Amino acid sequence: MEKYLFYDNLLSRIGNLAIDKVAKSVQSDLMQLTEWNLSGDSGLNNTWEEYCAQIQGEDSFHLDEYLETIRNYIKKGIQVLGKEEKMAIMCKSCMDLESLGDWEKDIEIAQTPDDIIFREDVIVAEIEERISDLAREYESHSLKMYLFDNESNEEE
Repeated sequence: MEKYLFYDNLLSRIGNLAIDKVAKSVQSDLMQLTEWNLSGDSGLNNTWEEYCAQIQGEDSFHLDEYLETIRNYIKKGIQVLGKEEKMAIMCKSCMDLESLGDWEKDIEIAQTPDDIIFREDVIVAEIEERISDLAREYESHSLKMYLFDNESNEEE
């Protein structure tokens, strides 16, 4: 039993490393994206800070556009992951969700790792969740000022 727990933990850690690799790459890409600020003259420095403002409490009509952009960056990032990393993310999801049903059957049927069909939607959701966590934790002077100004305006 301990042997399986060890393998579960190992797969989970490999999955988390792969998730972090793509999530931090997306974060970096969004930090470089400055010409797409949807909130206008907000004082925020880049699209990453705009997204962080959405996650940390500033409602926007543009949240779906930010999420769609993030998903596109995630899909690009997934392309550079190896099969083993994708499998680790899928296995981590299986452990978290207790079962992914058909995907588990696909693994049993697959003759080689090349035959495994990866559920992109599950991988994207795992990475998107990590990006949201990074956005909740992110701090910068411009973001603090933006959130403080909006909070002050709501009180008035």
